[in-house]
Amino acid sequence: NAEVHYNLALARDATGAREAAIRCYRQALVLQPDYAAAWLNLGNLLLNQGQAAEAEACLRKALALAPQNPMIQNSLGAALLAQQAHEAAAACFRQALEFNPNYSEAHNGLGLALAGQGAFGAAAGCYRRALSLRRDYTEAANNFAMALHALGQSEAAVAELRAALELQPRAHIVHNSLGTVLADLDRPQEAEAAYRQALALEPDYARALSNLGGCLKSQGRFNEAEAALQRALELEPGNPETLCNLGNAFVAQAKLADATQTYRRALDLQPEDAQAHLGLATVQLLSGDFAGGFVEYEWRSATAQGALQRRDLPQTAWQGGPLEGLRLLVWGEQGIGDQVMFASLLPDLIAAGARCLVECEARLLPLFARSFPEADFIAQADPPDASILSNEIDAQVAMGSLPRWLRRRESDFPQREGYLRPPPDLVDSLRARYRADDDRLVVGISWRAGPTGPGEGRSASLAQWDAVLRQPGVRFVNLQYGDCAAELTALRDRLGVEVLQDASVDPLVDLDACAAQVAAMDLVITVANATAHMAGALGVPVWTLTSHVPQWRWQLERRDSPWYRTMTLFRQPRYGDWDTAIGEVAGALACCVEDPSRLRRYPGAEGR
Repeated sequence: NAEVHYNLALARDATGAREAAIRCYRQALVLQPDYAAAWLNLGNLLLNQGQAAEAEACLRKALALAPQNPMIQNSLGAALLAQQAHEAAAACFRQALEFNPNYSEAHNGLGLALAGQGAFGAAAGCYRRALSLRRDYTEAANNFAMALHALGQSEAAVAELRAALELQPRAHIVHNSLGTVLADLDRPQEAEAAYRQALALEPDYARALSNLGGCLKSQGRFNEAEAALQRALELEPGNPETLCNLGNAFVAQAKLADATQTYRRALDLQPEDAQAHLGLATVQLLSGDFAGGFVEYEWRSATAQGALQRRDLPQTAWQGGPLEGLRLLVWGEQGIGDQVMFASLLPDLIAAGARCLVECEARLLPLFARSFPEADFIAQADPPDASILSNEIDAQVAMGSLPRWLRRRESDFPQREGYLRPPPDLVDSLRARYRADDDRLVVGISWRAGPTGPGEGRSASLAQWDAVLRQPGVRFVNLQYGDCAAELTALRDRLGVEVLQDASVDPLVDLDACAAQVAAMDLVITVANATAHMAGALGVPVWTLTSHVPQWRWQLERRDSPWYRTMTLFRQPRYGDWDTAIGEVAGALACCVEDPSRLRRYPGAEGR
């Protein structure tokens, strides 16, 4: 009797004997192949066991027998989600909601399907609707918070997660998500506490172990990080996310061979894993493998962060073909520093005969238009200006994709000292003001990078710069963007050093004036932030302080940068060691005060 086997399966499932329950459902279906409820329950059990494809097959049989059953539609959507079939899953969840508009699980599932397609705003709306139907729906609350985080509303996400924990304090998944958001906010100690709370509730929670490993890595606790990640891999040997975290830990220690092997293991398991591809790109670019690295760098648009910058443009993507006479849309992506750096490729396009329309950050518009008069420029806007959708444009390309075609080897980098042109009258005016009728070197300083990635460690506190700022014969000018009045006051009280603060220049508002100010310097000393890019692009001597393992663009060990011919890199010799790097800068500055001609040849410029 099929009913007997069905009821026995329910009893087995209730006691956790899932394999026995699966056998009972199968026996019921042998006796009664049109038993829709048995197909549904069997599909759900298989899905819980991680057998998504088999689950889908069972659920499709159930749906054929009961096409208007919203529970079957919802479960089928979940099975499709597990296979990353987000569009098909969304269709199932929408169908379930047609039959039952108040189906909270289907609203949550639709949110997950939309989030998988990068539509985080629409996903947040689905989660909000699920929560309006069930306020204690912990999974929906967790997903809603993570959608807010993906939309850049991270503080709101923290508040939502804490509110969910008020209702369900033992929800280990929510503790883990709270750790993830706090880690991305660069609050590693709080993140670590959240991950450890998740693990106190669920000691074998592999995802929390993986995330804890990443958090420990960001604090420079590499041995602990590797231990946590290896334990996570013992629990889930085939987890690409954990492998990526382990690869990242190897990169942070400059163990590039180990990192490469680990990322490739992740890709063997999941060839479309964007984070693993980007990790591989980082290793290759740090090593100077531009050809391979920039191919892998194309995967940036497949990440959750990259999805927010993806563009739905009607023109075909430029794939490195002929440029003569081509009307090419080049659209800016990422931050100010990235757009300044990638703008170094615009002269290549222009020289090859392309007619460029460049969409860039609005604050860069005057500077770029003056620097590249052969191109047309338009400000980025949301929604975008209609002109970039014109069918008169032959092709489009993201700025960050240009190096794939134009910087395949180091010899492809031009030997020019700068490519941006600041407003000349303002440069002359600022230079005259800063020199103040004496012969001191005018040195601009910038010590913070922000916002930075979690644990990236690109900033150094101004208090760590004393060895540099004690140098006589120098007029220091503040180039740091953002509010830094308290730090400058503390410096004056501590050392008696007055750093010139020009209130007429606000780098956060007027980048044309910022460029003029940077161009008025004899030297810029900065951490690896937008100021470093601006100085290098202007051809100003710039000494850039980098972390031990920096962003991919600065590579490893080398003193110079192929991106900027007037840049010298001063590197941490080990993780977190700013004192040694800043001490080296102080010694170099003393030499240049004694002999200013060394500004353009000390020390990385020699042999270029």
